[in-house]
Amino acid sequence: MAATRTAGRLQRLSDDTPAVPTELWLALILGGVVAVALQLGMADPRERLSVHGLMVAGVAAVVATGLLLVNFLDHPYDPHVGGIQPTAMRQTLTMVHNVEPGLRPACSLRGRPA
Repeated sequence: MAATRTAGRLQRLSDDTPAVPTELWLALILGGVVAVALQLGMADPRERLSVHGLMVAGVAAVVATGLLLVNFLDHPYDPHVGGIQPTAMRQTLTMVHNVEPGLRPACSLRGRPA
């Protein structure tokens, strides 16, 4: 039973660490910069500035959304909208505290190791 809890805790800790390495972040950001730079480089001086600005803004929005999505999926346990929160752990800790007020669990009410 204790081994199962320890294995589960180690799995949750490994899931909490970001999985996207710095090199991949640099490659993603460089790819985004190149995509926007290509849009700017393809500018036709005869074309209206507002039309070309909308095209560049569209590409920049797609690139930014992709980077934000990768960041969101790389940090699943952060306290943001859609993040995984330890609600079941909080309920269990509250229940344990109500049953045995003097018992000290190995984690805080926020789910962090004590």
